[in-house]
Amino acid sequence: MINDRLRRKKIMSTLLSTHITLAVISVSGFVIREVLHLKRSLWLKTRLVRIVPHAVDTLLLVSGITLAYWLAQHHASLRWLWPKLLLVVAYISFGFICFRFSRSKATNLLAFFCAILCVVLIVWIAVLKPEFHLGL
Repeated sequence: MINDRLRRKKIMSTLLSTHITLAVISVSGFVIREVLHLKRSLWLKTRLVRIVPHAVDTLLLVSGITLAYWLAQHHASLRWLWPKLLLVVAYISFGFICFRFSRSKATNLLAFFCAILCVVLIVWIAVLKPEFHLGL
């Protein structure tokens, strides 16, 4: 029984560490790509800069889904997860606006700062895990 509890704790710790590391790499890459985008750097056209963010984000998504599944198995309330997921969708949307759809520098910067605000809120929710009540 104790060994099983320790094993679960170790798995959870590994999953969480992996997820946090991938999130830091992903957001750092987003900021670096934005700087390159603003400087109109040719680095943005390199294969490495185009492929690595998608690979990191895919691993981040897989680790997040695995972590959510693991938490659902061992914890009662995950009301904080839905707002976090909505913010992830908003972050991705602002990223698209930032790199694909912005026609001006002002739109680009606004989308970038909105994406960073989403990240700050995601971290806030992940750390504090507030109870959100939908009033239903």
